Amino acid sequence: MRTLRTMNTQNILNTYLSQQKLHELGVPRDMDKKTAHTDKSECCKNWKGCIRELILRNGLMENPFTLQGFLNLSDSITGTSIHDTLKVSFPKSNSVGASVRGTLQKLRDNGFLKFIDYKGTYEVTRSGWSGTLQE
Repeated sequence: MRTLRTMNTQNILNTYLSQQKLHELGVPRDMDKKTAHTDKSECCKNWKGCIRELILRNGLMENPFTLQGFLNLSDSITGTSIHDTLKVSFPKSNSVGASVRGTLQKLRDNGFLKFIDYKGTYEVTRSGWSGTLQE
């Protein structure tokens, strides 16, 4: 059984590591995990930028993913599902799933994603991963 001191040390370490990760992603140090996604930073001013950032920061560059898998994935910064993160980021949207589907298709058309089958599976292209994306 862990002692109170060990648990406090672990909490301090976890807090530091979380803050360090947020800092590396460009989130100001005074912004906590739960409010980081509510700031309309450059990446989340529009659906395309926000979806692109969520794909990259959650490590989906290496593995194919589906729309449903993407929406259910736990965001690495907020700890909530990507669906819930987007609901907070875009509160006026009544259909997050449809908006994400359309945005994934636009990202595919721009060369960031590749549609790999007719079951709704996407993967990030090599040019999308390296950051050369047509606007």
